[in-house]
Amino acid sequence: MNTKIVLLMILIFVFMGMSVLSLKFEVVKEGGTVYIRADGSIDPVTAPIERNGRIYTFKGDVNDSIVV
Repeated sequence: MNTKIVLLMILIFVFMGMSVLSLKFEVVKEGGTVYIRADGSIDPVTAPIERNGRIYTFKGDVNDSIVV
């Protein structure tokens, strides 16, 4: 009887370990500030914002502060 309990416990721990390994983890980078300058330029240039004349389009998520 004890052998069955031990095997069951081992199986439970194995399945718990497999479920933890299957979780998706994302790296969160430290936020900064996106500036839209008086001349219309965007700083930093890697910000996911596109400028077409006087129209600015978000090309991705911006999780930073935006200063115009």
